[in-house]
Parts: sequence; structure tokens; C-alpha cells
Amino acid sequence: MLAVMNVMNMKGELTPEQAAFFAPKKPSLELFDLNADPHEVKNIADDPNHAEIQAELLAKLETWRKDVIQDTGVTDEFRAAGVFPESSSEPTVNGWVKQNEKAYDFNKSGWPAYYPTRTLAEWEKAEAAWKPYVFRGPKEKVDRPILVMQKKKAKGDKAKKKKASKN
Repeated sequence: MLAVMNVMNMKGELTPEQAAFFAPKKPSLELFDLNADPHEVKNIADDPNHAEIQAELLAKLETWRKDVIQDTGVTDEFRAAGVFPESSSEPTVNGWVKQNEKAYDFNKSGWPAYYPTRTLAEWEKAEAAWKPYVFRGPKEKVDRPILVMQKKKAKGDKAKKKKASKN
């Protein structure tokens, strides 16, 4: 489904509501009227008519974070704040990661949130690879596709110790 949606998005075939899912940045606050908008399509967080309910919900969230789960918030280190440039010099995040794999520890900071993640041709290839599996018959045996974008790196101290013990 993700491959199909990405292909449609990159070809401009999605509705504005569907395309919002693929936006490179999401709104900092989202508020939806679930009675009028059960699919959460129309964000009313900026609507002054709903400012009071938004303030009430944010206050309840803050109380829950402090009193119930003793949450201290998400750290800049967890967010990888300031780790990556604001924009990518490559057409896809996969290309940027490959180009910069020696300059960053992606096991520590994850990947940057650049978009798109793949080129249109790469998404079309993924869509074609998944189609036989998704649309197979009930008794038909079709191997699940494996689409690897990058080699997996060893993670954590356990992997480092394992590697060191082999040397």
C-alpha cells in the first residue's frame, strides 16, 4: 500500500487530504472534531473557535505527563536536533544516507526525516515487486519480497563485543 501511495503521490494523483500524509513536515499541533471528521482529515488546531478546547486538552496532557508518567519530555539528543543539515543535497533520503554513511552514526541518531525516501522509479519497482504477493490467490505460494535499501550495520555494544571476539 505504501508503495502504491508513494507512486500516486509523486505523480500528483492523490487528493490533498491523502497527500498530507506525505508532507515532509507535520503540524506541531493537530486537533480533530471526531464527530464531524471521523477520519481526521481536517486539522482544526489553528481555528480560534476551538482554542478553548485545545488549551484544556493541552493542560490535561501536561498534567498527565508530569503527574502520571513523570515524563521529562523528548530530549534534543533523541530528536537528533542539530545533527543533520536542514535540507538534503540528494533527491532522496536513501541517497543522502548512502552519501554520508561515514560522517554520521545512524545507529545512534537514526536517519534524517528528508522526503522523498525513494525516487519514483524506486517506488514503482517496489510496487511491482509487491504486486504478485499482495494479489496472490488463496492457495497460491508466492515469496514475500525483500527490498533492502542499505546493508544493516551492527548495533550496540553486544555487536561490537561479538566482532572484537572474532578478531
